[in-house]
Amino acid sequence: MTFAMLFLIAMVISVCATETDANDLADEILSGKVSETGSKDIQEWIDNKMTPPSDGSEWYVMCLHQYGSYDYSKFAGKIISYLKTNSVSNVVSKQKFALTLLACNVSSDYYLDLIQDSLDNQGVMTYIYALHLCNNGIKLSMTDDEIISKLLSLQNKKGWSVTTGDPDVDVTAMAITALSVHYSEEKVKKAVDDSLEYLSVVQLSTGSYEGFSEENCETVAQVVIALSSLGINCEEDERFIKNGNSPLDALISFQTNPGSYSHSVKGETNSSATNQALQALVSYYRMENGQGQLFVFDKQSSVEPDLSVIKETETTDSGKTSNKGIQSYKIIATVVIVILAAGVCIVLLIKKSPKKNLIFVIIVAAVLIVAVFLTNISLPSDRGKDIVKENPIGTITMTIECRVLIGEKSDYIPSDGYILKGEDFKIEEGDTALQVLREASSKYNFQLEVKNGYYVLGINNLYEKEYGDLSGWMYYINGVSASVGANEYVLKDGDVIEWRYTRNIGKDLID
Repeated sequence: MTFAMLFLIAMVISVCATETDANDLADEILSGKVSETGSKDIQEWIDNKMTPPSDGSEWYVMCLHQYGSYDYSKFAGKIISYLKTNSVSNVVSKQKFALTLLACNVSSDYYLDLIQDSLDNQGVMTYIYALHLCNNGIKLSMTDDEIISKLLSLQNKKGWSVTTGDPDVDVTAMAITALSVHYSEEKVKKAVDDSLEYLSVVQLSTGSYEGFSEENCETVAQVVIALSSLGINCEEDERFIKNGNSPLDALISFQTNPGSYSHSVKGETNSSATNQALQALVSYYRMENGQGQLFVFDKQSSVEPDLSVIKETETTDSGKTSNKGIQSYKIIATVVIVILAAGVCIVLLIKKSPKKNLIFVIIVAAVLIVAVFLTNISLPSDRGKDIVKENPIGTITMTIECRVLIGEKSDYIPSDGYILKGEDFKIEEGDTALQVLREASSKYNFQLEVKNGYYVLGINNLYEKEYGDLSGWMYYINGVSASVGANEYVLKDGDVIEWRYTRNIGKDLID
């Protein structure tokens, strides 16, 4: 009898221990971020440690808005300061900033200019973000119904992707999340139901999902958000339980430590995976408690952004000033040309020279000014300067390209898409892929931003998520996507490194 009682108690404890508590898991992530940043609490983390747009803080703010009540005035001030001092041309990036400021509880006066772009003939991510804004009552250049119709027209084979062809789990889930508010509409319900069927069919036996041909945390997180947005409990709906495993079970399997998640199975802690895991957990928690969708923000008291926040000079991980500062030579050169031209004109006027000479000087000055602004000059003292290696063991070749962005309006996208093409670097024993990338940044004078000593956020002022939620930098060794962080891969003689910008976690890369 005693044995039977003990066995029963053990079973009860086991069941309770395995029961998913999204609230506790979300709290673990938030506590981990507070501790990691050396903050005393969440408010101090928001005020002093969040640095938009390079650390994923905008997504944390959206989650926090839906999970508690905090003061976002300082954070909003940082975003507005960034927008005033940086050119943001990508429509999706503008929409993301607007959505973030909306989550900060500031009035549309502060982001009105971000939502003025025409939405005609834009990509699927543009319509997804546009619908998120509309779902929060923001008026855009297209009506809600027009955006929905456009998004539905882009559905292909029961799902969505950023390129033509087969559906993509991530983008399909994101589209469902945006459309969930309108699920009662007949045309939306049909499209969403088809996509739910697709998500059920492609689900793995582990309850997980593949993105870029591997199980990954971020893809699973997007599915949990989509299902929760529709009020579907993924732990109970049989369509999304395979061999007893739900998407939420799969999400938790990526946990590396309490409060940390990895991108891949048995991988290292990853900031993006942890960030998106929090989004999924908060979304699931709100669904359980009948609190509504993650990206339809609860009404909270409005705040005025703290515009006294002073934007610090942007530097790379190694303290190297961004190329934005280097381009100031254009302003200096223009001023010099204007002064010299004015001086020559004054001399010609004193000498009563013919007007045609004055006109000629003005034309030459104008041509020179145009030439200055159409060229990008690297500092000769830095560019091409060899990195001294005391005991080289071999040579590697590095390429950095962003060809998928050709055609976008940006000063940082080379016309051929190559920031660096086939350059050789000497290596010493123990040199890593990230170390040589730093050396290349110094030698060839391009901006580099690295977070936490290992995660590459931006190269040449092109950042992750700037061209869509799935965009960012990936690196390849000898033609194969690297399975470890760039700070962990130790180079060997003859290695070929490729850093490649992608809009869709590698699926869109050009061979």
